[in-house]
Amino acid sequence: MQAYRGSPWLRRQEQGSKESAQGGFVPPYTSVCLRYGEERRVLIRIGTEHSAGFASLASEYFDADGLLLPEAENPFELFLERAAKIDEAFRCYDDALAFVLSRREAARRKSLLEAKYAAPESFESLLKARLYPYQRRGILFSATTGRSLIADEMGLGKTIQAIGAALLLKREAGVEQGRIVRRNQ
Repeated sequence: MQAYRGSPWLRRQEQGSKESAQGGFVPPYTSVCLRYGEERRVLIRIGTEHSAGFASLASEYFDADGLLLPEAENPFELFLERAAKIDEAFRCYDDALAFVLSRREAARRKSLLEAKYAAPESFESLLKARLYPYQRRGILFSATTGRSLIADEMGLGKTIQAIGAALLLKREAGVEQGRIVRRNQ
């Protein structure tokens, strides 16, 4: 007796699914997403609909691998507007947009703080303590990155650097709360 193998239509559908999976499924819509891994990167995936228009637009903002160019982070909203005009089904996922916005904010914060606090005397009104050059660099580094781990050797002023970074972020970046964790051995 022969085993039941389903209808001929179902076998054709199954075969088409296997071929589609092997060739890589391409959705009809174009989307921008965040690629996770060792380094997070913004990626465009061009769909089957309006692919020529999206390919032309993407060439201005993305490299040949579909990764967002660093210089394209500032005019990213312009890209989004232009993409939505090509096809209203275009998608930009929230994590990708949040990533671009956070990178722009970090670059803006770094530029502002490094310009304003380049001179040693600029730290005098920040704390009522005399800071060593390495402590000023540590405060500035922590504040420009937005978050950091200060792991100097014992007795070099990690706590004062953490307080200084928190005060600097409060003063210059509008940060309302911070947390300093100190662990004793």
